[in-house]
Amino acid sequence: MNVIKSDNQYYLTLKDIKGSETINKLIVLDENMSQVSSTTLEIKNNLDLKEIFLNKDYIISTSNQINTLDDKKTSKIPESYYNYETFDLSGKKLNSKKLGLKGYNYLEKSIITRDNSIILFGSSSEIKNNLQDNSQLYLVKIGDKENQNNRKFIEAYPNPTSDFVNILINKDFDNATIEIYNITGQYLQSIVVKYRSTPISLENYPSGLYIAKINYDNQTESIKIIKK
Repeated sequence: MNVIKSDNQYYLTLKDIKGSETINKLIVLDENMSQVSSTTLEIKNNLDLKEIFLNKDYIISTSNQINTLDDKKTSKIPESYYNYETFDLSGKKLNSKKLGLKGYNYLEKSIITRDNSIILFGSSSEIKNNLQDNSQLYLVKIGDKENQNNRKFIEAYPNPTSDFVNILINKDFDNATIEIYNITGQYLQSIVVKYRSTPISLENYPSGLYIAKINYDNQTESIKIIKK
């Protein structure tokens, strides 16, 4: 069950299981905990709902979309993806996105940021040559369209960090690399970027200030990272 509060009302998501069917409902309560409304969300049975958010005049849900071995007749490995959906206030689906590498992506948590973007993070094990690769941190950020003109193209999250930091490139690119330097300018490591979100380990470095230099499509930007 997820609970959020907005405009003196409480919004709860509940799962109503009837046989093989799972019905996800959005319940609205007033300050006295009296029910104001109940809305059925158009969410498929194979989605494991993780979080729900209210964003102005629509509802956002994040979930895991899990395809079992029975669903994947052509693969020996089950697949799972992050799923991002929006609904109007009547529960009708407006938009749906399946996110993740080809393989097993498990969404652990979603948060809403100050610019009304949604960050989804968990783990991902990519399938290569019909084998499942090692699991790694996988993070996706979905921005609010009204804030596109004000958003930063390069971001680091979490920052400060105690071990891993994700570098986000919030735009399309063809080729990109990330170089890490300490505060004295000493080169530490370089990573070829394949996706918009790239996890980088700082766990073997001492606490302090580091610089991530992002080179993409003949452009260069830098961002400061604090290692706790």
